[in-house]
Amino acid sequence: PRLSIGKRARAYCLPVVRARAAPTRCTKAVQRAVSVLPCQSVRACAALALCRLSGHPVHALSRIPSAPTWDKMLFNGKICHKNGNLGNEKNQKELAELLAHQRSQNDMAENKVVHAAQRAAFSVAIDAAIKAVRGKGTEHMTEEAVKLINLAEPLLSKRYKASAFDAARKFVQDPNGKWMEYAYRAINEIDPHILKMNVLNLGYEGMFSGYNYVMELRKKYDCNMPWILLFDPTASCNLHCKGCWAAEYGKTLNLTYEEMDKLVTEGEELGIHWYMCTGGEPMCRKNDLLKLAAAHQNSVFHLFTNGTLIDEEFCKEVQKVGNMAFFISIEGIGDATDDRRGKGVFDKVMHAMDLMQKYGLLYGTSICYTSQNYKAVTSDEFIDMLISHGVRFNWYFHYMPIGDGANVDLMLNAEQREYMIHRVREIRGLTGGKQIFCIDFQNDGEYIDGCIAGGRQYAHINPAGDVEPCVF
Repeated sequence: PRLSIGKRARAYCLPVVRARAAPTRCTKAVQRAVSVLPCQSVRACAALALCRLSGHPVHALSRIPSAPTWDKMLFNGKICHKNGNLGNEKNQKELAELLAHQRSQNDMAENKVVHAAQRAAFSVAIDAAIKAVRGKGTEHMTEEAVKLINLAEPLLSKRYKASAFDAARKFVQDPNGKWMEYAYRAINEIDPHILKMNVLNLGYEGMFSGYNYVMELRKKYDCNMPWILLFDPTASCNLHCKGCWAAEYGKTLNLTYEEMDKLVTEGEELGIHWYMCTGGEPMCRKNDLLKLAAAHQNSVFHLFTNGTLIDEEFCKEVQKVGNMAFFISIEGIGDATDDRRGKGVFDKVMHAMDLMQKYGLLYGTSICYTSQNYKAVTSDEFIDMLISHGVRFNWYFHYMPIGDGANVDLMLNAEQREYMIHRVREIRGLTGGKQIFCIDFQNDGEYIDGCIAGGRQYAHINPAGDVEPCVF
């Protein structure tokens, strides 16, 4: 009774999955799971979700208290029958449509309860998928992937056409395809808690539920509303990299922990659950950021870092909180990184990656490419090296000169930019390329309808606490 509804629902969901092989135990587990939810319509929604996730027949729940009245409350009898028995579900889509009931109700208290049940259902689904696949070969990948696609579809139905979800289901049919193998490696190599928290909070909270709520607020207030926030905990940094734009802020500015906590709390109330941290060097505030991640377990915190302050103790703490990931700055192998960031930095970055790989952390890279290194940072040798060190994704940013003394010779010309467009898309192609996901921040603008600044998709808060349209 002392736990929140969400935590109680979560605690009672686990026995449902564990009871898959025992129908009687499963029915009792579902009854107990939904009993903590005060609203009958939400009980029905949660019961249907848990039955589907546990693989147990829905009609066996006909004797759950209040079942005879469900037809009066749920979706015009779409699944429920007037005699109180629940009909067989045709497919995962109908269950997902029920779960999409969240946010559509006018009563805010009930919205929170529906959200708790919905989050619990997704949490159980992710746990079940990881357990079904981890260490057991790729043959289970398709079934588990289709379940998650079906749960996600109604939450994004206004954003994507049904054909997009049909294409996704078709895409995952080959368990030995490039990206299915990529996913299988991630499931086996990333710590299960870290993987679940990032998928749940970035996927369900950020891109599905939160995004839909942000869209509602945009219409309500007739203004831009970001669903991603990037903020700088500090302007301080332990390195002095050439051409760093963050140096323009000075080294003394900081957001207090209380300010960061207030920022995230207010953001979550608006449906924002994806927070990126840059600087300065955000790892200069690593204790505060660990505390922040622990306090906001429904959001994710992704840090752009030089990697030199990551140590073994920090990796252990990240395992505990789960909802953090990292983009490590690197410009190439050996001297290519050291020439910009300082002697010995490349070796420190490799050591940090080895530690993160050991503890199953989720991380990628942040790569500034120039007229001098653009081919090196997209070469097979470089990409293979990153993959061998556990890197899952690359963010590419082209060089932009900042300040009076910036070197304009490092800017790319049109031919070099065009090379990067084709090479990045070759690397991340559906077939061929490499098993690493690459994004080119500027050249991939066509996929997000152009500039995302000014709250159109994201906004930036600098270490002085000022809101800016873009970090650049």
